[in-house]
Amino acid sequence: MHQEDDIRPLLEQAGFSKIFIEKVAQFSVCPTAKECATGLVDGGFIFKEIRQHNPEWIDEIKSKLEKELSEKFGAAPMIAPMSAVFSQAWK
Repeated sequence: MHQEDDIRPLLEQAGFSKIFIEKVAQFSVCPTAKECATGLVDGGFIFKEIRQHNPEWIDEIKSKLEKELSEKFGAAPMIAPMSAVFSQAWK
């Protein structure tokens, strides 16, 4: 969940009144798009699913993901925007 418009009503429905929501933007930096793709595939929740369906797809998926990441965020270093939403609420 990353939108204030989604979070605030849920907190209000739960009985919170003083609500503070802040979105913080930063950049994620990885030495290469290839390392990022490897980390996302091998270290992500999707790895198990890929292995169950067709383990031969893993290298192909990494290659395609590396290409997409390189095109969008640069090959080396790969610098991508990221953000986090922090919420505080009091009853």
